[in-house]
Amino acid sequence: MSQKLTYEEITDLFDETFQEYKDKNLSNLEALAKTYEDLELIMSKGDLEKATVLIRYCELVLKQPYVFYKSKDYLLQYLNEIDYDSLEQELSSIQYQD
Repeated sequence: MSQKLTYEEITDLFDETFQEYKDKNLSNLEALAKTYEDLELIMSKGDLEKATVLIRYCELVLKQPYVFYKSKDYLLQYLNEIDYDSLEQELSSIQYQD
């Protein structure tokens, strides 16, 4: 059984994976899409993993000049599925606010 990743490890993994795709000359949106796909298995492990990946993804995708018009709706739907009370128990107050 694999060890559970921490908030910091998931964030670092997201950023490293995104940068690897950028280094391969993918656009920001292509790199974000590939990074999201690569981390879907991690997201399925629990609310902490799902929230960490989704929030990091949202931070970057919403900074793009052009985004699919339904993206905000989809992202809000996925974010609303997360149990934030359990996350607040699992994370330090600084991590939770981040």
